[in-house]
Amino acid sequence: MERPRPQPGPPFLPIFVRGLATAAVLVAPAACMHAVPRYLDPPPLPAGVKVEVCETTYLVYGYTFDDLEASLATQSPMYSGEHVWGLAQWRVAWTFQPDVHKDHCDVAQVRVHLTVDVILPEWQNATSASPEFRLVWQDFADAVRAHEYGHRDRAFLAAEEIHDTLKRIREVDCGELAAVVDARAHQVLERHRALDEEYERRTRRGLDQGAAWPPGTGY
Repeated sequence: MERPRPQPGPPFLPIFVRGLATAAVLVAPAACMHAVPRYLDPPPLPAGVKVEVCETTYLVYGYTFDDLEASLATQSPMYSGEHVWGLAQWRVAWTFQPDVHKDHCDVAQVRVHLTVDVILPEWQNATSASPEFRLVWQDFADAVRAHEYGHRDRAFLAAEEIHDTLKRIREVDCGELAAVVDARAHQVLERHRALDEEYERRTRRGLDQGAAWPPGTGY
């Protein structure tokens, strides 16, 4: 009988930072341990959208499939009370300047700031393993990264839609403008949170992308 194994990738719940009508205070993330590969650069985004992606790793040790499984089960990040092979969390904040008219206000100069933090496994003993074993691990690690960066890509879409939605707000009572902006932005966030959760279900939390260790246990 196969013993229970921790599953990669929990149902992902983004962390939202409420937008403000004045300058938002954003806490800078800790320095990233690894540069994000160039092929994972963000797609073209509106000039008003600023993106920061921070990729860090946790170390795992071992020389066999079981060794690595045990290390993953203890060294990997915790989410909702369980260990997960990879984790992606994102935060988004927005600011704007009102364009004041005689009897109403429009939204002008929208700025959206998206921060994405990705945590991935790194095998510390890889250089001591056979080339074949390293390839097996690399396939797994690439699958975990692909799954977590799928969450990142959905965060890009949310940030872009918030930016475009807020820019279209016109002819609102000036006293209600901040509340209208806040409500519209949160409507976009809720929709993208639902899409993110659907992505988790559709990929079976990354298993269908190969994010299972030992390989082959997700089928």
